[in-house]
Amino acid sequence: MGAPEAGGAFESYSFKELGGHKRQVTWLAWNRSGRKLASASRDRTICIWHVAPSGQAKADKPQVTLHGHSGHLQAVVWDPSHEEHVASAADDRTVRLWDARSAKPGQEIACASVPEWLDWNVARPELAVLDDAGLLTFSDVRKSGKPLSSRKTDCESHPGQIAFSRNGLLFFQCVGNGVEVYSYPALESVATLEGHTAPALSLALDQSGRWLVSGGMDGVVAAWDLDAAACLRTFTALDQPVVAVSVSGDARHVAYGGQQEMVPIDAFEPGAKPHLLQLPGRQPGTECLAWNPVHPVLALTGVEVRAASRSADAGTLLIYAPFAS
Repeated sequence: MGAPEAGGAFESYSFKELGGHKRQVTWLAWNRSGRKLASASRDRTICIWHVAPSGQAKADKPQVTLHGHSGHLQAVVWDPSHEEHVASAADDRTVRLWDARSAKPGQEIACASVPEWLDWNVARPELAVLDDAGLLTFSDVRKSGKPLSSRKTDCESHPGQIAFSRNGLLFFQCVGNGVEVYSYPALESVATLEGHTAPALSLALDQSGRWLVSGGMDGVVAAWDLDAAACLRTFTALDQPVVAVSVSGDARHVAYGGQQEMVPIDAFEPGAKPHLLQLPGRQPGTECLAWNPVHPVLALTGVEVRAASRSADAGTLLIYAPFAS
């Protein structure tokens, strides 16, 4: 018998397109229950979608659209302690906090440069922001975003993705050809995960916090067992930089993508062949993807293209799920 295929788990899956944005969707994030999806866009808005466990959106239009940024959105993250609170970062050099129920912006945190990456600590009411100049700042959201600490990071080129661990006691950052692991809040280096032959660009954690995956400019995805600080698997279905990576809620699959017309879905099970997900229409790649933390549903962005049937460049949001026929 040949190796099992990850694609066997996705035989009933298909795509649904959601069209709430006028420009490219730059970031996606699910809230902790997996019921709501936030999409950030170059059109300066954030859309909040109510998505059923099947992947079916409750409506073809977003539940609410958040306006307030004067620049393109870079990132959006949910408060892990609240179902309706979300934070966003944009190239207007601000981070904004929102209550998605009112659609009104709350606190505004000014940044010295353009905030590129954003993450929320699950154990503390704190945000980490990494800007395009390599300045990493930690802010207390209870005190109007008051900076708690900041440090200049070693970014040789473009700043790499950041993330807190699932218990909030570790902090991860793509640096050089791997991922640096720091204790938090001391920010003392505890490990260096070197799994690439070129700069690491993206990272993601599974829901248990045991697995960390990193995507690199070398086209490789490295899967790390954090308990052992060891790389146990690598995935190599792409030959272009891996700009987006995500682990499924059940920690069985990893999806990753970049500037190619397919998104591989690999199984952590040794020997399984990847499911090569062909993007629909004219999509030349994906900038971001996110597995639902609870349900087997994958959200993906498209890359901005000019469609003949549309008057302007349109942002594409795709849901890949087992839709009923």
